[in-house]
Order: sequence, then structure tokens, then C-alpha cells
Amino acid sequence: MHALMAVLSARQMFPNLESDRMTISKQGQVAIIKNGCIELYGRDVTCGIPWVSRKISAGLSRPYDLCFAPNDALVVSDVGDNTIKIFDLTRNLPPVNQIIIGHDFFGRFIVLDRSNVPHVNMRALTTFRIPQNVAISPGPLSQLFVSSSTDIILMNMDWSKLSLVSYLLICSPLDWRLLQFNKRLVCDNVSSVQDHKNSHKVGGFNPMAITEAQFCGMFYHVTETDRTGFSCLEQSKCNVGIRGDRRKFSETVVIYVRITEKNGRLLFQARYGNCYEGVYESTTHAEYFMLVDDDFRQAVNMLQDQNGGDINLFMNKQPCCRSTGHGKKTDLKVKDCAQDLIKFYKVYCLPHGIKLVINLCQLYKIGMSHSPGERSLAADIENARLGVKMMLFYGIELMAMRKDTWKLLAEAAKVNLPAYQDSDRQKLDQYINLVLSEINRAPIQFYY
Repeated sequence: MHALMAVLSARQMFPNLESDRMTISKQGQVAIIKNGCIELYGRDVTCGIPWVSRKISAGLSRPYDLCFAPNDALVVSDVGDNTIKIFDLTRNLPPVNQIIIGHDFFGRFIVLDRSNVPHVNMRALTTFRIPQNVAISPGPLSQLFVSSSTDIILMNMDWSKLSLVSYLLICSPLDWRLLQFNKRLVCDNVSSVQDHKNSHKVGGFNPMAITEAQFCGMFYHVTETDRTGFSCLEQSKCNVGIRGDRRKFSETVVIYVRITEKNGRLLFQARYGNCYEGVYESTTHAEYFMLVDDDFRQAVNMLQDQNGGDINLFMNKQPCCRSTGHGKKTDLKVKDCAQDLIKFYKVYCLPHGIKLVINLCQLYKIGMSHSPGERSLAADIENARLGVKMMLFYGIELMAMRKDTWKLLAEAAKVNLPAYQDSDRQKLDQYINLVLSEINRAPIQFYY
């Protein structure tokens, strides 16, 4: 509906508009190739202007096709210099990245990413492929498809960094068949979300319809520390408790989100989890799946129309900040879900009076101790505290779980919890509240 209204509005306001290529974002922005430039039309939420227009010409030679991508990005194929250009629409700058397709001296197919290799040696390519049509696939991964002559190139992108992760040349029916089944072949199915065939999301009437053991592994489990004892609802089945180590943390991030209107009416709820996608792709975090979910974004749009409402996240760990996976998987790209949520809050929530609250069941790495030689872990701890401070600084509310929030969560899952007063769970929540208060009071300069 937003896209249709955008097209009608654009054509009514600009009746003489002629162009070879036009694309429309889910938020109703319209981008048009015209006279070797790109003209953008859409609502400016930061300034409150219903319709604004601007032109992009920097870095363009002969733009051929274009499409919108996640994180306010625009992808353009340029046949003038045989590149795929990626623009960050939050900045009026030249393209932030360029991708080049070609073959090397031995005829091998190569895709080069200039953000990963800033000074690309163009002599590495003996022939160049002309990028033509570009399109983004539906679903949480938002894969980029590029046509070149009769071939299709699939590109897995990290849209938080606007950079290339991996690519696949699709040139036969078998390639398409492998592509369709690739997700369930490479995905690690042991995640707490237990739904990795499509979107790593559990929605429907009750996304919290889980067992007591699953509830414990996702949210309630209390790891033994110097401050709390060990507490597990069903140790023989809880995916953390069965490891036998009372000091083990849950490794998979889980988010349960509830979106409510100003009058308290529940508008949307879902559960998301991390996914480990094999050696050629980065781990995709639960926050990303949530932010690109069409149903989630539609519910947020409804709150925007009402100028208010609440987005409540229940998380078993705080959002990561400059995460690289300490001690393992060090080839992963840096993730910054805290920054992604800050950006989401500033653009989609703050201007519309929408409150974003993160209820934390655990703190990850923030309270860990380390030896002088563990520099990597020390950096992880510092980054974790920085992420919390930045979210608090920009207006996102981070809170420890309380008796009433545990009651809400348990009622949704239809789980009976032990007495809260003086329990290890209460002690952990009190500790989390103490740490959050300490970080909130510290001056922002302390973290730079």
C-alpha cells in the first residue's frame, strides 16, 4: 500500500516524468534514473516534510538499473564503468562501496569488493562483466541478484557494513536447485528458535508456546557466578543445564518482541534467534532478523501513524557492540547490533514518540574478569559496556528483569516459575540493574 501510494503521488506531482528505470522502497521512497542521475522522492521523517526530492550524481557514469536495500542503501548498476555502486542514503556522498565482476588471467570468475580491498589491482582482471539488472530477494537475508548477459550472480551481503560476504555464479538449473536448498543444508539447527527453514522467526498466535526447559535455556537460566548460585528449571532438558558446567552461558541470542499501542493493546509479537550459516557467511544476528522482518516493520509503521506506542524486547543477552566472536570464529565480520538498534530508534521511533525498551535476562562479558594477557577479551568487555552506554545515551531504555516482567513472560509461555523473592534469579536481576545504573551514571567521555 505504501509503495502504491508512493507511485501515485510521484506521478501526480511529476506528470512529465520519464525514465527507463524506477524502484520503490518498502517505506515508500521512489528512486528514478533520469539523465544520467538518480532522483529520489520520499517522505523525510527527520524533518517532517511529506515529500522531498534530491538528486544523486556523484560517482555515476551511466546508471542502468537500481534497487533499494536494507539499512537505507541503494544499489545501482553502472554500465559506464562496469561497477555495482552502493549508496548510503543517510549521507549525501559518493558511493560508499563498489563491486566489480570479471575474470582473471586463468579465466576464473571473480567478484571484487572495494570496501574490503580499497586499492583493487585492476590488472588482476583480464575481462570485465557488465552488470545489468539488480534485485534484492525477499526474506531476512536480502540477497543481491545481479544479471550479466545470460548469467545471474548471487551476492550475500552484510548490509550493516554495505559490503560483500560471498558470491555464487548461477548458470544452470542445478545451481538454482542448490540455491533453494542451500539454507537448510548449511544452517546450524540447534538454535533456541528452532525454526531455521525460512526466517529464523517464530510468530503466529503465541511465539512463546515453548516447554519449561526451552524457557529456561532461552531466558530464565541462572549461571553460577561469584554473585549468584546456579538455578535451572529443568536441568536434564535445558540446553544450558545439560552441559553439566554450572558456569556455562547460553550461546544463542534470543529476542521475544512485543509491540503494543498506546492503550496497551498487543499489536505484534514474535521470537527471533541467531543463525550460524557456515564458513562462507557471517553469523546473522537475531536483531537483524527482527529489523528486516516485514511484519515487524509493518507494526512499527502502525505505531508511527498513531504517534506513539511501545516496543518491548526481552533478550537473554544485551545487543552486541563491535562483536567478533572472542576466542572462536575470528574470521567473522564485526557486528554492531547496538548501533543498528540506535539507528532504528533515531529514525523510526524517536520522531514518532515510540518507546523502545530492552529487558535483559543476562549480561554477556560486561562483568567478566580477565588476566593482563587477555587483550582480546578485555576489548570485548570494554565494547560491551560501550554498546550499553550508547543505547542509554540515545534514549533506548535498558532494564533488568523484574518480578512483573518475569510474570508476563512466564504467562505467555504458560510456565510456572519458582518463588522470586530471595531467589538466585532475583539476585542476578538486582546485579544487572546495578551494572546498568553504574554505566548510565558514567559520563559518555569515559568510553572514548
